[in-house]
Amino acid sequence: MNELIKINKVEGKETVSARDLHEFLENKRQFADWIKQRVDQYDFEPGKDFTAVSQNCENGGKKTEYYISLEMAKELAMVESNEKGKIARKYFIECEKQLKKVFEIPQTYSQALFLAGKLAEENEKQAKQLEDQKPKVEFYDRIIDSNT
Repeated sequence: MNELIKINKVEGKETVSARDLHEFLENKRQFADWIKQRVDQYDFEPGKDFTAVSQNCENGGKKTEYYISLEMAKELAMVESNEKGKIARKYFIECEKQLKKVFEIPQTYSQALFLAGKLAEENEKQAKQLEDQKPKVEFYDRIIDSNT
């Protein structure tokens, strides 16, 4: 599945440039007004949901870059009421469907217990298999370490 927006690493966290998201969503408002209003409206927290970095412009002015968490980017995209917002919503829904196919997520306590039991059984089988193979591994190691 292709990325809609480039994902960056900032301070060890995966982030998206809020400017890139604003551009992708084709929002007609000025970027600074849009991001400030969204931060206030949805109670996003600096340091948790985004990192704001002030930068000097070539013309002597300053601009603030916002590096937003993937969760914040998802929420902003999903509340955008235009065609690009719709594309983003469908993209995130498809991502979640693909993720559910990969990971079995229990929905009830009994399903969680069943899954835990199944995993414990698999672990026991693997431990037994390792124990059964231990003499073969030791023999192989002796042969590899041997000079003759």
